[in-house]
Amino acid sequence: MCLTTYFAVIDKDKNVASVIQSLFHGFGSGVVLGKTGIIMQNRGSWFSLNPRHVNKIEPNKRTMHTLTAAMIFNDNQPYAVLGSAGGSYQPQLHTILINIQEALDFPRFLHGDELGEKTGVLNIENRISKSNIQKLIDKGHNVKVHPEIHPLGHAQGIIIHPTSKSLMGGADPRADGAALAW
Repeated sequence: MCLTTYFAVIDKDKNVASVIQSLFHGFGSGVVLGKTGIIMQNRGSWFSLNPRHVNKIEPNKRTMHTLTAAMIFNDNQPYAVLGSAGGSYQPQLHTILINIQEALDFPRFLHGDELGEKTGVLNIENRISKSNIQKLIDKGHNVKVHPEIHPLGHAQGIIIHPTSKSLMGGADPRADGAALAW
C-alpha cells in the first residue's frame, strides 16, 4: 500500500504549485523523527544490491521512483499543473491527463501491480466494455477485472486556458479529491 498525497494549486496571479508527498509502503521506513510523529519515507527501497542492476547502489545516484508532481508550460507560461498518487501507474496516468476531467474519468489499466512488479496480469477496470475485455483474453492476456482500481492513481490537476486564462480543474472520481475555486 502506498501512502501518497498530491495537490495542485493556482493562485489569482497564476502562480502554480505541484506538490507530492509519499511514504511509499504503509509505514514508510518505519523510522519516526523523534517525538514529531513524522515518518521517514522509504523510496530508496528500489535500490538493488546487484552490481549489474540499473538501480544499483552507488555514489551520487538516486533510485528510480514514480513521484511525478508536474507542470506543463506553453510559451514559458504555466499551462497545466497535475499529479497523481498511485505507485508505478503515476507516469502512465500523466500521459493522458491533458483533457483533465475526461481523462480522470476514463477507465484505467495496468500491467503488473502498483509497485511495478511484472506479475503477468493485466489489471483493468470493469468500465472497459465486455467485448474489449474478451478480445484481450482471446489474445492471451491474463486479465483481472476490478470495479475500480484505486492503486491506479488518484490524480488531480488544473489547466490554464492559453488565451482566456480561465482555469479548468479536475479531480479523480476514485478518491476523495475535489476541484475547488474560491
